[in-house]
Amino acid sequence: MTTESFPLEAYLARIGWTGPVDSSLATLAALHRHQLLAIPFENLDPFCGRPISLDPIDLADKMIHRRRGGYCFELNGLFLLALQAIGFHTTSLCARVLISEGNYGPRTHQITLVGFGGARWLADVGFGGNGLIEAIPFELECEFDQQLDRFRLVEDATYGCRLEHRLQQGWRALYAFSLDPYLPADFAALNYFISRAPESFFTRIPICVRTTPTERRIVVANQFKVRAGDTRSTTKIETAAHLRTILVEQLGIVLPADFTLPDPPAPPPGMREI
Repeated sequence: MTTESFPLEAYLARIGWTGPVDSSLATLAALHRHQLLAIPFENLDPFCGRPISLDPIDLADKMIHRRRGGYCFELNGLFLLALQAIGFHTTSLCARVLISEGNYGPRTHQITLVGFGGARWLADVGFGGNGLIEAIPFELECEFDQQLDRFRLVEDATYGCRLEHRLQQGWRALYAFSLDPYLPADFAALNYFISRAPESFFTRIPICVRTTPTERRIVVANQFKVRAGDTRSTTKIETAAHLRTILVEQLGIVLPADFTLPDPPAPPPGMREI
């Protein structure tokens, strides 16, 4: 699939955007927000032993035509294709997600830098948790309030840059990254490991996130969490049938009838709270 063959009209219909489509900051903000609110994060394919393809045709088929969600390589991959089809200047990067306090994992999270006349913006529609709602300027030590959450970029002495999220108890890192560009072949190798390796979190537990204008609805392992401002609730997911009901009713994820879900396990030891 080339930028000319990307199904842009179908993509825009999928995310519900009917406004201008040009390589402007206003369009970037609108597309970022609309995709994040329309297409949920979900790792149900790797959790259930189904392979993930990053081929552009397969990304479009899964998330546009079959109306599924995806995880970071899929969601940010689809967003990247849309941006490139419109004419944005983009650079793909890869981040290390915070696993536990002070402990980062390998570089496995795809993000995007978007350039405008010497300025850069960080875009990320594929973080499995409390991630960006809109792209933010690539400016260090500036805070960005996005209604549900507040974010900032800071310098990281080890990895280069760090995206942080404001909690009641203070700032917490989400991920750290350098500005080294990554190629599609890099993400293909990482995707193969993350979606298949038995030690990957994505093959061990379900992680699904639906963001609405007022809430974060999160399935992680055998827990369903809802966060609206400072109000939080957690419900234990007892069975696969219970999980499927939550996916449909709370996250808008409808799986095919032949898609078999196992009972969700408890979170693995050492995993950070989402």
